Amino acid sequence: KTAERELFHKNSFRVVKCNNCNLVYINPRLSEKESKDLYTKNIISPAQYYKESQEGDYITFKKRVQWIEEMYGKKGKMLDIGCNIGTFLKAANESSWDCYGIDINKSVEEDCKRIGIKFFAATLEEAKFKNDFFDVIVMNDLIEHVHDPRGLINQVHKILKPDGLIFIVTPDIGSITARLLSKRWHHLKPNEHITYFSKPTMRRLLEGQGFRIITMKHVSRWRKISTVITKSESLLGFIPPIKKMLPKKVIDMALPFNFYDEICIIARKSS
Repeated sequence: KTAERELFHKNSFRVVKCNNCNLVYINPRLSEKESKDLYTKNIISPAQYYKESQEGDYITFKKRVQWIEEMYGKKGKMLDIGCNIGTFLKAANESSWDCYGIDINKSVEEDCKRIGIKFFAATLEEAKFKNDFFDVIVMNDLIEHVHDPRGLINQVHKILKPDGLIFIVTPDIGSITARLLSKRWHHLKPNEHITYFSKPTMRRLLEGQGFRIITMKHVSRWRKISTVITKSESLLGFIPPIKKMLPKKVIDMALPFNFYDEICIIARKSS
């Protein structure tokens, strides 16, 4: 009996599912060095994209910071892993958190320092933070990019304070949206998204590494209408002409969208 079964191909990559735990992943995948080169050259997750989506992201992240504060009940040191240009930490910094950010894309360093973030152009392992150092660690749209998710969560557990929180948002491969769209799902980007979690596989990962899940639910995010139209290209095969037909002030409006295919997990470090 094979350990995995192939679901389909996309962009010459095999998308497979583990027969034992149902985790979906890319096999074979780009090496860590190949991936890092694409990030540092702004080919994957380019800083320019996050600058263009910053307005909607900022509204989204302000609401997420408020949610973290409601759950944690106090403020302290916050780390954003994969912070890119630092939009999440901008919202946290304005709410009086002590903000740290890491990203392997060195080109975003000035953007982060400009808004008062202690920035490290490094992996989490390279940054060498002390154990029990952070109150909250944030990973927005990050864990699906990581070559060793279990190793990452293990490191996060070590540097979180006792009872500290981890906040994760990631695409949900088990969602109705993902199942209906299959290989046309807009989150299916096999050169950068290499592991695809569902609620059960995310629960197994976190509980296996010493976390107690507080909440797990689908979340919305604010997007400019122009961004949503552009992202629809993966589904339709073309960018709808409506983008050219609508007035610029309409195209640039940011609205909340929820396709029920992104899960947010808040979990507490177990003693």
